Amino acid sequence: MKFPFIVYSNLSPKLIERWEKYYNNPTNEYERKVEEGLWRRTQNEENKEESGWKSDLDARRRMLHYRHHYDVITDSNGNRHLALVSTYLWLHLCFPEDELEDYKKSISVGLEMGGWNLLSSSPRLSFYEKGDLLLKIELFNQKEQDIKSSRTFPESYRILEATIHNKAYTIDQEFESRPWAILDSGIRKKDVRSEKFEEISYQKILDYLPAQFEIGCGPSIEAGIPPLHFLHHVYYVTNKKDHTFILGSKEDRLLYEILSNTEGKYINMVEMYLKCFISEPTPFYKGLKILEEMGCLVGPIITNNFDGLVTRVGLKEKYIRRFEETHIIPEIDFHPDARSLIVVGSHADRRKVRAAARKKGLKIHEC
Repeated sequence: MKFPFIVYSNLSPKLIERWEKYYNNPTNEYERKVEEGLWRRTQNEENKEESGWKSDLDARRRMLHYRHHYDVITDSNGNRHLALVSTYLWLHLCFPEDELEDYKKSISVGLEMGGWNLLSSSPRLSFYEKGDLLLKIELFNQKEQDIKSSRTFPESYRILEATIHNKAYTIDQEFESRPWAILDSGIRKKDVRSEKFEEISYQKILDYLPAQFEIGCGPSIEAGIPPLHFLHHVYYVTNKKDHTFILGSKEDRLLYEILSNTEGKYINMVEMYLKCFISEPTPFYKGLKILEEMGCLVGPIITNNFDGLVTRVGLKEKYIRRFEETHIIPEIDFHPDARSLIVVGSHADRRKVRAAARKKGLKIHEC
């Protein structure tokens, strides 16, 4: 596999302008040229419904961390393309030893099917390459990070870690240690729906204005962007049917798919970013801009959507997506003129935002 890896060929002038204005812009609140994902799934009594925990012998763990770096490149003919210029993916698995042996067999099959070349090998550490990609497979009885945090596992458990990155990738130790910091922050707790919303008529809507808006995934889906659970299926985080955690060696086919069909899987992995880039704001977003111009909408749009669609109609956004549990929502400075928070769609941390709004004395209206 060669890098840069073309994601979208022959960008139109409109898309080039979009890239320069909204992506290649140092004033952005976060780095839009980078796509990062981090999931940690553990098997505990607290999450037994999702993880399948039944006893202390159930202590499986799966952590996944990736960062894809995109940019616009120019070929020898002067054509410009959106490309994946750098990639890093780390997969950590803690299984009973017999399950780990099954997983290692699927790795071997994938390596052979995908034509990976062995660079070096020992009983606990192996290196492979395929074009511009490097793969490291490492086995552990226990991890130093677990010892420091006093995490223990049944004697039969073993650990496998796979790291894939392009050869030009620059090692960032702070970034690569992030999953362990997130793991130490504790299990993410579900918010319980307790708030009640006042039913209002359109005749009373003026009592809620001016308002600040919070939007979830609904408007993004309407614009043709997949919901977040699309990534859960791409990276084998949860099962499609019942949304339980994927913690078994047979269900988790991510590494096998990357190894056996590398280019095909990368096309799958970059699809979300591409859809965000090429999508167009719907009338909903344009309507929000009109509301701002009328003085009905104040302050930035609060969201954990990473598509940036609100910025393309000239609105400011407050991006609240975080990975860690302890600081899941940054401090939100609600606009002093806001009389309410109007919520459109939903997202994982919506109830924390609404709780913060209530503390400020704002009314809550859900659309």
